[in-house]
Amino acid sequence: MENMVKKGKNTEEKSAKEKSTGMAKAQSHEVEYSDPPNEDRDSAILLELRGLRKEHAEAVSDNKRALARLETSIGELMVRTTSLEQKVIDMEERLGNNEDKTTRMERVATFLLRETTKLSEKCNDLESRMRRNNIRIHGIPEGAEKNDTVSFITQFIKSQIQIAAGRDLCIERAHRSLVNKPKDSTAPPRAIIVRFLDYKIKEQVIKQAWSQKICYEGRIIYFNQDYTTEVQKKRKQAREVIKQLKERDVKAQSPYPAQLKVFLDTGTKIFSTVEEAYLFIYFFVKEVSGTVQLQIWL
Repeated sequence: MENMVKKGKNTEEKSAKEKSTGMAKAQSHEVEYSDPPNEDRDSAILLELRGLRKEHAEAVSDNKRALARLETSIGELMVRTTSLEQKVIDMEERLGNNEDKTTRMERVATFLLRETTKLSEKCNDLESRMRRNNIRIHGIPEGAEKNDTVSFITQFIKSQIQIAAGRDLCIERAHRSLVNKPKDSTAPPRAIIVRFLDYKIKEQVIKQAWSQKICYEGRIIYFNQDYTTEVQKKRKQAREVIKQLKERDVKAQSPYPAQLKVFLDTGTKIFSTVEEAYLFIYFFVKEVSGTVQLQIWL
């Protein structure tokens, strides 16, 4: 019995050893089979980490280069901005200087315009004074004076105007106006300008000529003062207005230099310029003579 019991114990111990041996072998096999995958995974992870590290290094390098370029660009922009700021400052200074110069030039121009106006008026006044001894004779045909205008005008005035017999007219010179001779025979002849040495004789001749009708070869001859070109233009406007007013039985005259004197039932009105007289005369004539249009002002 004892032997049988020992054999049973030995058998159990043997089976237990075999089980433990089998489990150890199984564990050793599992370890052997699991180690290789862990090494591959680690290698892969290392490769990934190295790749990431390389990419990170490249990215850092790219960022550094980009930052360097950005810093260079910012530096250039700063330089340009500084230059532009300086240019703006210079331009503002120049504009300020130009504005000051413009203001001074405007003042100078205004002053010069006033002085020019004064000088122009003085020149016109001097020219008018130089012409005080002159008269203009309109209507004498071209060539009637032949080659001696002074003798022709002297004889013409003495024969047509009532002057004291034997009185010397004291004509200094006489000539046609200095415009081009008309090519058309039907065009009005040029005026003859006559200068007298004595102003009193000149006034006597022209007043006598205005008081009578003078003709030459069937043509009506007109005597007038020798005005400057500027005064003649203004008086021409006044004459046109006077003509239209006379057609409507409104008496008017043109005192020197180019004023407009209108004789009304309510009294006499004198206007220094034609423009000043426009509204008054227009409404007056419209009320008295009906609707009227003065073409000289239209």
